Amino acid sequence: MAGLTMAQGRAAIVHLRDELGLSNRELARVFQDNIEADAFVNFMNGDDSAITTAQTNVIGNEIARYVSAEDQDREALQRNGFKPKPGFREVMGFTK
Repeated sequence: MAGLTMAQGRAAIVHLRDELGLSNRELARVFQDNIEADAFVNFMNGDDSAITTAQTNVIGNEIARYVSAEDQDREALQRNGFKPKPGFREVMGFTK
């Protein structure tokens, strides 16, 4: 996951899952072309060995797209005077 620890990557995925209101198995559909649903669910339940390095890269690339989109949304909210709730960067332990 491109410079992230497994725990940071998992935190980002949990954030995405919760924002979308999905279960781990439902979210697994996003990755179904690259990761078997059971392997994804096992990874989400804390088994780092459930997915390969190549599969972590697939997840990392997907999360990067969502982080970028969320950053843009959060900046728009701030420009309009709103305080956005914590996002991907915060749940992964990064601060500005």
